[in-house]
Amino acid sequence: MQGEPPWTLARNPDPDAPSPLYQLRCTSTRDDGQPCTARSAETWDYDTVQEWALGHLGYYPDHRNYAHVSAVAWVATPSVGLDPPQGLAHTVCVPSVPLDTGS
Repeated sequence: MQGEPPWTLARNPDPDAPSPLYQLRCTSTRDDGQPCTARSAETWDYDTVQEWALGHLGYYPDHRNYAHVSAVAWVATPSVGLDPPQGLAHTVCVPSVPLDTGS
């Protein structure tokens, strides 16, 4: 495709867009060889998930690997000169299911 793409997908800059949700999950292996299934709660406060990971590490010193899970609002906008479909100015994409907290 040449020229400008017809749509752009990016994080939603609208001040009313939902704040990102963060979660960390342990990806280490337990002593019994099974994967650890521990994960932090979902929160808008990234410091809270980091504190959870450090607390988990305190209980399980060999659990040093984590995956960052986030839910962030994105928006698709048409390029200049392209009419959005049937009066839609943009489409916000957010998860349709909540993140699993592992509880």
